Amino acid sequence: MDDDGDEEDAKEYTADKDDDFETESSDDESDDDESMGSLVDDDSDSDSDSDSSAEDDDEMLAEIAQLIHHPDAQFTSDDITNIPITFDDVPESDAWLNYRFKKPELLRLFELYDLPEFLSTASRHPFTAVEGFLLLLRRLASPNRFNDLVKTFHRRPHHLSEIFNHMVDITVQKFGHLLDDISIWKPYMAYWAEHDSYMLTASHLLEDLRALFQGEPIIYQIYGDPAYPLSVYLLCGFKDAMLTPAQREFNKQMSSVRESVEWSFGKLLQYWSFVDYKKNQKILLSPVANYYKVAAILTNCHVACYGSTSTTYFGCVPPTMEEYLNL
Repeated sequence: MDDDGDEEDAKEYTADKDDDFETESSDDESDDDESMGSLVDDDSDSDSDSDSSAEDDDEMLAEIAQLIHHPDAQFTSDDITNIPITFDDVPESDAWLNYRFKKPELLRLFELYDLPEFLSTASRHPFTAVEGFLLLLRRLASPNRFNDLVKTFHRRPHHLSEIFNHMVDITVQKFGHLLDDISIWKPYMAYWAEHDSYMLTASHLLEDLRALFQGEPIIYQIYGDPAYPLSVYLLCGFKDAMLTPAQREFNKQMSSVRESVEWSFGKLLQYWSFVDYKKNQKILLSPVANYYKVAAILTNCHVACYGSTSTTYFGCVPPTMEEYLNL
């Protein structure tokens, strides 16, 4: 009897353990299911984030591709009408800001260019003299991209580039000689550094001055920095360590006068800021020297019309624009 009781107790104990095992297993399975569910949810969130990121990347790549293959994408085809701009399209309020001349002087300057009504670029792209003239001034007045000028001139950027460079060439051919005889300002055509005295000798400036003042009762002198040698035609500041009060005062006053030489260069860069934008001045890729020559000629025309700080300071009356360009 005792053996049977022990067997029954053993069976009950085994059954209880089996029940406990099943309960724990079901709990573990439930936990596993929840964990798997959370993993699935995380994966789905990750997939949605990656899909969103991929879509953003695709949109960005599409925009880049559009700009590469369609550089005119920032303006519409309606802007490219190829209808030439005229002076009637230039309001008086915009003339000074965008073309650096008031409208009456703008018209005078255009007449002095004496251009045929129609011109064409080297690639045979036709344009009118008025739009070429206005584009020249507009481009030099500020470092605009040609893309920015499409809405004003109604032509594609590469056409505007051709027209601009053609007008630069025309200006240098017509008026470049006006800068040739200014020996003091003529750039030294060499690629290495030289002493100022050597450059003075190479320029033949003193010989030219000697010939200019031959037989004249009054001889004018050029004032240079102390690096230059003294001569009848060239004057420099006093260099001795022990200077008299009069000599020190002379150096002080002449130093301030020398600063006025920089005013003209400052005016050129102020009104024609394109030549001061270094990214546009690429030697061997662009006619950088001609850009500056044209800006200098236009600056002289501007001085002829409106004067300058230099003309006021020295009490000089500049020639008229007609007198200057017809020299």
